[in-house]
Amino acid sequence: MNPDIPSDLPTQVKIPSAGVTQPLAVSEVAASPNEPAKVRAVLKYRNNDGRESILAVAKNVHHDFGEFNSSVAVSLSAADLEIIRKNPNVDWFEGDGRER
Repeated sequence: MNPDIPSDLPTQVKIPSAGVTQPLAVSEVAASPNEPAKVRAVLKYRNNDGRESILAVAKNVHHDFGEFNSSVAVSLSAADLEIIRKNPNVDWFEGDGRER
């Protein structure tokens, strides 16, 4: 048992589509029970306004594909993802289904 991780945090996650429960790795446990879950996604933007909107809500930027294909791989809250995907300056998103 790691003393740095609060004991009241969840240690397993249910994956509804697969119908299984898997243990969470230590890196996947939220720092605090009140902290919103973060999801990873690749978002394609139409212009600089779209890029700036994505970066403004991103908790982490994993990769910026820049001029190559106008997309960024980020972690952000699920609520922010729902808002940003409706932005007219964002073309599409692809989530990887993992919560962080």
